[in-house]
Amino acid sequence: MQAQTTLAAGDIAIIGYNYDASPQEMSIVTLVPILSNTRIFISDYGYEAGAFVSNTLANNVEGSIEWLTTSDILAGTVFRIQMASSNAGTTVTGLPGTLTIRGWKQEFNANAVLATNCPAPAGGENWFIYQGTSYSQPTQFVFGWANWAATTFGTANGWLVSPQTVGTNIQVSYLPAQLTNGINARSLAWLTGNGGMHGDNNVYTGIQTGTKAQLIAAISDLSNWSTNETTTYDISVGGSFFSGSNPVFTVQSSTLPVTWQQINAVVNNRQVNIYWTTLTEPGNREFTIEHSIDNQSWQSLHHLPAGGNETSGGQYQYTHSTPAHGINYYRIRQTDLDGRFSYSRIVKVNVPADNTVFSLFPNPAQGMVTIEKQTTDPAMLTIYNMSGIAVSVQKLQVSRTSLDLRHLPAGQYLFQIKYGMQKENIRLLLQ
Repeated sequence: MQAQTTLAAGDIAIIGYNYDASPQEMSIVTLVPILSNTRIFISDYGYEAGAFVSNTLANNVEGSIEWLTTSDILAGTVFRIQMASSNAGTTVTGLPGTLTIRGWKQEFNANAVLATNCPAPAGGENWFIYQGTSYSQPTQFVFGWANWAATTFGTANGWLVSPQTVGTNIQVSYLPAQLTNGINARSLAWLTGNGGMHGDNNVYTGIQTGTKAQLIAAISDLSNWSTNETTTYDISVGGSFFSGSNPVFTVQSSTLPVTWQQINAVVNNRQVNIYWTTLTEPGNREFTIEHSIDNQSWQSLHHLPAGGNETSGGQYQYTHSTPAHGINYYRIRQTDLDGRFSYSRIVKVNVPADNTVFSLFPNPAQGMVTIEKQTTDPAMLTIYNMSGIAVSVQKLQVSRTSLDLRHLPAGQYLFQIKYGMQKENIRLLLQ
């Protein structure tokens, strides 16, 4: 399974919030690339003494979004998150991937709807973006944001300080030690008359092109925000403040990317040896060897740690022991320490099927495939998906066997055929 992106403070930021919209909405921007299978939490729990306050975790007034990405996300991508509450809970839309929502249930009694149980109560809120072992156990805070208006809470920067306590207050919070207001957090809290900028509706109005450091500094700068107590802002992608299409923000690299020198693939005894070299590797973390049989759908084969640096590159090799019969495509993906990535050029090789006992066609296939064997010996076929899970096991007793694979999801599969003391592997792309 592909490793997730480990985020740092400032990698994602809140750039807009409309309390008076229906449903309520928030916009965020990614300032680094984010890999598929990355788990991110967004919540309005109060934080104090190194943990989320138990009262805010336990009640239904506060809540959290657990977001598991299911595709790679480019740096500079803006998402408008919309949150609608009912007695059944809160529905969240606008984030691509798998979402788990906790809390934020409205409560009903005989006389009225207690509508305070929504993602932001009247008077303002605090929000945190973070990663952790669970929604209640943060290990890395990424961004903090607040816009509460309670005059009895807050300091010059809007966050609580000792000896104040969160207690049962659903609007206020301390700022975690991993975050710094004005650096990777922004509080608009405190009434305007007391020097703050609280407003029910808020939007970032600063630069949208720069390095990650320049962009997060601008987003965290109080002077780059507009607020309004009654009128909402257009914080959608393509709207008044975040015009164009994604990625809306242009995140410029602060370092030069990996300098690729060459990549080659050579067939050797029905295996494929992939070789590549680089000239420089500033900030490079690892390489991932990727394989395809149609030059469209790619599968990760292996990860290798980077061996070069800013002034010198490296030489690398990987052997693919189970290529498909026929044309195989390979490319190398490099991933920086900050999550950015790039690709080498694509190379292809032809792995001949000579001296093989079994053949599989058509490949790619759309449901029905045929296996032919050039031996009278019985054979055992096991089909594996790309997670290594066996999805089918059966005997091959005749020279030609037709298989119906329409019940399987599209993707790459490994057909492993054993006969006597021999074994053959054939990769199939199911479309």
